[in-house]
Amino acid sequence: MKFIPKTIEDGEYILNGITVEVLHLIHKKYSFQEIKKYTSLKDNEINEALKYLIQNGLIEQVSSAGNFLGKDFKNSLTTNLAHAIGPLANFLVDDAFNNLEIKTHKITKNQAATLIRTLSEEITDKSVKLEYIKKMSVFLK
Repeated sequence: MKFIPKTIEDGEYILNGITVEVLHLIHKKYSFQEIKKYTSLKDNEINEALKYLIQNGLIEQVSSAGNFLGKDFKNSLTTNLAHAIGPLANFLVDDAFNNLEIKTHKITKNQAATLIRTLSEEITDKSVKLEYIKKMSVFLK
């Protein structure tokens, strides 16, 4: 089971050391099993930290592979960007994935939106940019 951090606007949270460690590892995109392997924490300690983080809206649970977009998204991202700006698109897409530390086979909709927004900034023609965003937004539904 995977978890992803959420953007937090305002608020005060009381986090103990275990919860901070779990949140930090989730931010690094660790799964439950990876957290367990990386730390000396027991299942119940990890579960309590996850429960607190979810209840307070600090993370959200991503329970199945169906929640990820995958390689089709990246291919479409690259193809549509190439139509908009040319052959530099492949390099820019790979660079964006690396900078955002996103794995090709595990792309959430939030990450997809960030990628679309980031890459659309490379398109100078407003009408072409809007068309690119429109084509790519079908993945966000």
